[in-house]
Amino acid sequence: MNKTLRTIPLLILIAFTLSACGLAPFFGSNEQEQVVVTPLPPSESVDSTDGGLPVPPPMSEPTGELSISGIVTGTVDDCAFDGICALIVEAEDSTYQVNWAEGMMQCMGEYTGDVAVGDTVDVFAATLEPGTLSICSGEQYYIRKSNA
Repeated sequence: MNKTLRTIPLLILIAFTLSACGLAPFFGSNEQEQVVVTPLPPSESVDSTDGGLPVPPPMSEPTGELSISGIVTGTVDDCAFDGICALIVEAEDSTYQVNWAEGMMQCMGEYTGDVAVGDTVDVFAATLEPGTLSICSGEQYYIRKSNA
């Protein structure tokens, strides 16, 4: 690949970064933007031990456990965006989203990743909310390719 063509994406990235950050300081503009800082009201979402910075809400707490078998009909591959990676499993009674990654937490459940759309799986997981399961909160949970 031509060396010039490889540098074009980098130049575009630099241009977007500069436009997002503002160019006035680089070109000697005397205009200054006035920023008003409003203190946060006291609330449960601020952790005073973390310098008063807002703390994101925790993941849903498990409300029970469920064992299902079903066919994988899709995947959720948003790990890089919101941290959720999951399999969509159509069981006999309903369709479930089975999370196997949840943000920065280490997922403690068993999942080898050898499952594809169309495969039948056996799942034992914690119930987060109706239709959403997770194997991340304990080593006893799993997603396994069914031998049947």
